[in-house]
Amino acid sequence: MPLTRKKICFIAASPLSINEFLVNHINSLSFYFDIHIVTNMNTPFNLELSSSVKTFNLSIERKPSLLKDLGCISPLVSYLSSHQFDAVHTIDPKAGFIGMICAFIARVPIRVHIFTGQAWYTKKGIVKNLLQYADMLIVKIATNILLDGKSQKEFLVKNRIVSETNAIVLGEGSISGVDKAKFTSDGQIRAGLRRKYNILENSIVYVFLGRLNKDKGVLDLAESFYTLNQSFNNCKLFFIGADEEDIELIVKTRFNCDNIIFTGYTNEPFKLLQIADVFCFPSYREGFGTSVIEASMLKIPVICSDTYGLRDTMIDGVTGLRHQVGNIDDLRTKMQLLYQDSTLRNSLGINGFNYVSQKFDAEDVTSLWVDFYKKTLKVD
Repeated sequence: MPLTRKKICFIAASPLSINEFLVNHINSLSFYFDIHIVTNMNTPFNLELSSSVKTFNLSIERKPSLLKDLGCISPLVSYLSSHQFDAVHTIDPKAGFIGMICAFIARVPIRVHIFTGQAWYTKKGIVKNLLQYADMLIVKIATNILLDGKSQKEFLVKNRIVSETNAIVLGEGSISGVDKAKFTSDGQIRAGLRRKYNILENSIVYVFLGRLNKDKGVLDLAESFYTLNQSFNNCKLFFIGADEEDIELIVKTRFNCDNIIFTGYTNEPFKLLQIADVFCFPSYREGFGTSVIEASMLKIPVICSDTYGLRDTMIDGVTGLRHQVGNIDDLRTKMQLLYQDSTLRNSLGINGFNYVSQKFDAEDVTSLWVDFYKKTLKVD
């Protein structure tokens, strides 16, 4: 190992992205490289990083904010220039756009961006065009483009954002895989959670895990559940995740249903997910859908939309059921089917576990990331 180690800087708009997707990769990479993290640390957040990893606070936000975005450029260019990084790696659309521009200005030789979803997919008109152009600029400036799913690559090639040759998927896809040691079915955890929330053993619990915003289809899910609950009152719906658009207030105002429960963000999804009998993910846009494979690793049957990015994470009729994106009646029908058929729930869950454990093991994904950077930065 050389005396002077090469340096990699990871840039994310939110520390949540680091903790949820990159922690294992970064900690493993820190054995071979000097690792720095640039993200918004204005809100106290516990990053589960190796002690050797350095952090830098940048007031970058996920959503567009012209003045704040422009204010990020000078300090980021200065930071990148002063540390003379060998590589910069960005995640999130905003971090990718600003980070790639700044890395180019700072003359960082290796500039890597990973696409994990397309914000423009659900937009229209000039907003959609601007967001598409931003992604195209990221691709033009970056030296390496990674994608977290094969179906996402097909989608981006079709939309002429990337080509077949300038973007790659590591292994089978997934930005982080699933940690088998954490995502293991545990009857005691399940029983304790159901006691905590006063859930009867014969009640059916539906769970959504992810950021709570309209693009994730959470309002469709709430409406589907509310209708289902009128006929079958021994079921509950849990929303697990950070509320980005006052979704809890909207749902409680619109439906006034005691069987819809919001838990807020958790850094231990492997525990809270165990309360579920069925996992629901009706997203309108998705690059891959990590929470889907996390649920499958826990042998929980999945219902998800047919948006492009989720085609890699679930096999329709084998590991879960797929509904037409935005079709509330179709979603409710699939929810009712799994409510009434325990045999189907069980078989989908077992099949999901087998599928995910073979294709998306977290250790395998981390090894691919380490190999990628060793090869890219020519480190033995």
